[in-house]
Amino acid sequence: MTVYLPDGKALDLPQGATAWDVAKALGGGWEKRAVGALVDGELYDLLKPLPEGAKVRLLTEKDPEYQRLFRHTLAHVLAQAVKEFFREKGYDPESVRLGVGPVIEKGFYYDIEAPEPLSDEDLPAIEEKMREILRRDLPLRRFALPREEALARYRGKDPYKTELILEIPEGEEISFYQQGDEAFGFTDLCRGPHVPSTGRIPPHFKLTHVAGAYWRGDERRPMLQRVYGVAFRTAEELKEYLWQLEEAKKRDHRRLGRELELFLIDPWWGRGWCSGFPRGTWSGKSSWPSCGRSR
Repeated sequence: MTVYLPDGKALDLPQGATAWDVAKALGGGWEKRAVGALVDGELYDLLKPLPEGAKVRLLTEKDPEYQRLFRHTLAHVLAQAVKEFFREKGYDPESVRLGVGPVIEKGFYYDIEAPEPLSDEDLPAIEEKMREILRRDLPLRRFALPREEALARYRGKDPYKTELILEIPEGEEISFYQQGDEAFGFTDLCRGPHVPSTGRIPPHFKLTHVAGAYWRGDERRPMLQRVYGVAFRTAEELKEYLWQLEEAKKRDHRRLGRELELFLIDPWWGRGWCSGFPRGTWSGKSSWPSCGRSR
């Protein structure tokens, strides 16, 4: 097969070649520097086979696309860490069922069904496990399976992944990414793209909170736990973002309403229900104003 470099130069490669093969063919240290590629303008990792005649530009950690690559891989690292977290608590890792784990602005999340509820107090231990997985520098491997073989991995074990596979159109590739080996690593249904190994992820990330999320955003479906994280290329970017979060908390209307004795939002009364204080009313007489009636 033939692919083309940014300068128009043709590069002949074996069938099924990847951007990793392009890096090896170019030499000059590209094998160590490359983290992904733009292929006909689409973001690829180093592991996905290239189409015939594609225009390929290799990416390094200096390129902005690098953030999307490592944030996506961090979502997989989070899922692996949660499984290891529950294994140490005596649960079968297969009891942790996984929904989806996409990249979002500033970071990533993963929707998880766990054998017992996760809380924000669990996040430091899970985060430390994630850092351990980064230190292991687990290589990623991409592979594809026929539909029935892919379904066999999850049928009767994980209804969420089974549903996702069933929705993939006939004839479309069903791909997986594996971190480490099959026995002690982590494998997930995924289109990619990812960094080539967990050691290529910057350590500047933090798990922020746990929230509830209906499967596929449908209130008729099961409620999963969504674990959120943020991730950046540098420690300075992470520090700045966390500072902004703390400043926003100081200005939270729920906190200010309580401290200024304007109103109180108490889950005992009902989520979102405001109990007003005299200072938060127009007249000072009503004890049940709406939130919008504060001065």
